[in-house]
Amino acid sequence: MVWQDNYLHQIVRIDGGQRTQLAKYQQKANGQLVEADASQFYHLFYEYDKHGRLIRWHDHYHTWARYEYDAIGR
Repeated sequence: MVWQDNYLHQIVRIDGGQRTQLAKYQQKANGQLVEADASQFYHLFYEYDKHGRLIRWHDHYHTWARYEYDAIGR
């Protein structure tokens, strides 16, 4: 695992000296995950509201989920 600024940045497999990136993660400066890419399995994108709450994730294959919160953030 490769860490950058206290956040997981990559998962790498090293086998016989061969280095293979299995997954890569990208965060905003505040730590919110914005992208997760494991090209063999998934490529996900994350969106947040002005309060920093996750409101949506989606992939390249038209799969998505949306999250809504009530007035007190539940």
